[in-house]
Amino acid sequence: HTEEGARFRDDELSRFSATVWFNTTGSLLAAEEREAFERFVRAGGGFVAVHAASSSGYDWPFYAALLGALFVGHPPPQPALVRVEDAAHPATAHLEASFPWVDEWYNFRALPALVRVLLSVDERSYQGGILGASHPVAWCHEKSGGRAFYTALGHEQSAYADTRFLRHLAGAMAWAARVELAATSAQTEAATTKTK
Repeated sequence: HTEEGARFRDDELSRFSATVWFNTTGSLLAAEEREAFERFVRAGGGFVAVHAASSSGYDWPFYAALLGALFVGHPPPQPALVRVEDAAHPATAHLEASFPWVDEWYNFRALPALVRVLLSVDERSYQGGILGASHPVAWCHEKSGGRAFYTALGHEQSAYADTRFLRHLAGAMAWAARVELAATSAQTEAATTKTK
């Protein structure tokens, strides 16, 4: 965990399989730090972005392309109906086909292109959507050598106590890092058993 852009160096990033950009906003990283991150992704590094991370990097074309879509605004937090568009991904395989969720429903400058949409929100179930019937809120893709995942969910503090959301993030991180989630869980259980 860091809030220090200076850690975005080749030697530091080479220690990791993926990075998680958690509710970042505004301009990100100095020029040399951006270049190091771009090399990391091109070498196969993973990228997971959560919620407000789509309100970052407006001045960084590589980041915007990696993310897939940039934030333009949102209505007040409210309940809405989320649909699973792709249940064959580790971030969504555990979810029901549709489920109610309370969040800040992000609108984007444009719909993400050439991505694998995993979750969408039904704009008929809340007020303030501007993207129409196809309003993705989680997606992934493989571009520039690495794997990229974004979820717009995660504004409400209660999400981080919800097993469904935590498994959503765990699946995203495992996929981005090219790690088998089931193997990771089994290893964790085995390690826990050994320490008892």
